[in-house]
Amino acid sequence: MHTSIAPCARNGVLALLCLVFVVTPLAAQSIRGVVVQQDGATLARGIVVLVVGRDNRVAGRALTSATGAFDVKLQSAGSYTVRALRIGFRPTDVGPFDLAGDSLHVVRVVLRAEPIALEAVTVLSPQTCRSTGDGTAVAAAWLQARTALTAAAITAESEAFVSRYVTWDRVASDVDSIVTYQRSSVAVSARPKVFTSAPADSLARVGYAFIANDEFVYLGPDADVLLSDQFAGAHCFRLGPGPDAIRRASRSSSSRPEDAGATSTCADA
Repeated sequence: MHTSIAPCARNGVLALLCLVFVVTPLAAQSIRGVVVQQDGATLARGIVVLVVGRDNRVAGRALTSATGAFDVKLQSAGSYTVRALRIGFRPTDVGPFDLAGDSLHVVRVVLRAEPIALEAVTVLSPQTCRSTGDGTAVAAAWLQARTALTAAAITAESEAFVSRYVTWDRVASDVDSIVTYQRSSVAVSARPKVFTSAPADSLARVGYAFIANDEFVYLGPDADVLLSDQFAGAHCFRLGPGPDAIRRASRSSSSRPEDAGATSTCADA
């Protein structure tokens, strides 16, 4: 932004110095397009679209609209690939494209019709980060989970949810668990996220579970934390059996005693 200062006169008298701002818009790049099913005609709604750079890092993301359209703004010029994700199918990549400063690239994505088959896998091994021979199956299941988590995160960024919270305070006897005191309160609010986790780097640093004021506290991760590099780097992943589904479980690889035994299970893959 360029700023210049010029004298400003009123009624022939020099009164004040007026700031005159000349705004030059920053260069911006974007990739816009439409996603269709494998038949090349049916518009694909609710598809996760990622724009990744040469380093395979996500530079932008979006969900396709009812008309299959998406528009992703990028912070810098470079080479980018459009990656379309949908649960149950392998990713569809289009590109790479070279984007110069302040440019727009329009792309049409036709989804691949290549399903992912997830067979039941049972792993019996010590809870350490070592190879168990099921790395391909874990990666496939985790890709499906990440697709669902990314869709949830994008939706949370673009929509406000109306939430109704009921908070209960109870005091019960240690002997017979009879409630001797009870109070409840109701609150309604509209916010982008119903539940917000602590930042991923903070959780990676201090842990998900700790003791505070003689109470055990567990900080559950939200979708953004589960998608972060910090979470992936601090947890082991394995596949375990579930009712009519494969469950992807993670176990902290932290050396902290309070974290070492923490195990979480994602939604069915």
